Amino acid sequence: MGDCNALRAEVLQGPVTVRVAGTGWKDYGSGIFTNCDSKVNHAVLLVGFSQEGNWIVKNSWGPDWGEQGYIQLWKFNNCEVCANGGARPLSVLIQIQ
Repeated sequence: MGDCNALRAEVLQGPVTVRVAGTGWKDYGSGIFTNCDSKVNHAVLLVGFSQEGNWIVKNSWGPDWGEQGYIQLWKFNNCEVCANGGARPLSVLIQIQ
């Protein structure tokens, strides 16, 4: 497992792309998603975390999916968010320069 604390510090500076285990996400509607497996198969934009520590993720499936295009991942079963570290999206890097 990766360093979730380092990833939390990174996302405080702005969105971070991460690879996740997205199996089972297609039926997500709202609330805290807790049914993660460990098969990393999807890339998303990590945008923050709630006061409770749950991850807030923007998916690429459009605003009709999930919570207007977002999913909340339970902090203790986070679909491998922390396992692979993260990377700044290219558009953010260009804007900073």
